[in-house]
Amino acid sequence: MQARDFEIYLIKTMSTEQALIDRALKTLQVSASDAERIRQEVQDATQLAPGQIQSLIEILGEDASVQEREGQDAIVVRCDFDTWPGLTFQVDANNLGLWTEARFLRSSEIAPPRPGDPVELKPWMFTKDEIATWFGPLEEGEVWLPYEEYGLRGGLASKESAYDVVFSWGLLQRVVHR
Repeated sequence: MQARDFEIYLIKTMSTEQALIDRALKTLQVSASDAERIRQEVQDATQLAPGQIQSLIEILGEDASVQEREGQDAIVVRCDFDTWPGLTFQVDANNLGLWTEARFLRSSEIAPPRPGDPVELKPWMFTKDEIATWFGPLEEGEVWLPYEEYGLRGGLASKESAYDVVFSWGLLQRVVHR
């Protein structure tokens, strides 16, 4: 396996419009059946078990940036993927090599312009942290990692406007006006 396989795994685990997933797979020139096979292989290789982070490092290979957290018995692994320019996928692991957090973060100081209203947010362009900063606070919702759903109030139309915002791996998947 290689970093491209993990990128395909991430795409297949997103909770967004199927058309967006299909476009990303087409760009990577992978069929739906191959993508599903790869998703299963990566899932099996990175299942929850001691040393889980080592499996990820082996899959990502030279594309990974691996650092030990200073003063802590923890490892941070980062990798950039062409599907999400300007974003980095980061996994934190504890001393047993178990993932404690896995999410997308802005990799550069330059973020896309802040939309004026939550309905203008485009999938796969913004992180949960950015949206919480701009439009927050996010209201507790369902969390079943890597999927998270929160409520959000406000926007241009009215301070009473309500939205559901859905994330996979800390990356925006969709915004639904209630």
